[in-house]
Amino acid sequence: MIMPDAVREECFRTAVFMNKFENGKEKRRDLLRDKFNEDPDDIKTAYTYAAYCFLYGEKGDILQQKDAIVEAQRVFAIIAQKNPEEWLARYFNIRLDMLVSDDYRNDADLDKLIDELAEAEGSADHPCCQLTKLLKAESIFNLRKYTEAERMLDKEFEEVKRVQVLKDFFFNQVSSFYRKLIVCQNKELAQAVAEIQEKMFGKPA
Repeated sequence: MIMPDAVREECFRTAVFMNKFENGKEKRRDLLRDKFNEDPDDIKTAYTYAAYCFLYGEKGDILQQKDAIVEAQRVFAIIAQKNPEEWLARYFNIRLDMLVSDDYRNDADLDKLIDELAEAEGSADHPCCQLTKLLKAESIFNLRKYTEAERMLDKEFEEVKRVQVLKDFFFNQVSSFYRKLIVCQNKELAQAVAEIQEKMFGKPA
């Protein structure tokens, strides 16, 4: 990891703050895009712009969402290409792909990308690396390898570390996986994920 966690946090929080106001959303996005295009090597601008696109894609019509997500992935890919150790950029690229509907998602390819990310992390002792393992568990579940997913949730999360960085974003990932399991009526796995979530982030207020 190249940038300090606090700097990443600052970039994402800036994007969150900018996204709160409905008026001028497109103008702010365009300004960030222009600033990024002027200096693609400015990693702070790149992260802020990519995060803003990520958030921008959560609302609006389908075409706006798609365009924003594609742009976020493009910028995260540029960050990762220029800075291969930037785990967070690679993580969010995969995470955005996993948000695609089942009909358009290539789960086998995504599973390989998650394995590559996990291999790059190695034995990194960072709480956020647990999120890659959760991506893997969700990927295995999407591939309908339910017993394997259950084993992974048991084995890999015997000890869970509290996540302190970008808690809202990571919490949403875990919640999304939990909701998917509830919809699929897999209550046992859903309960396991709920317990992991509480250990990572504490009890909901």
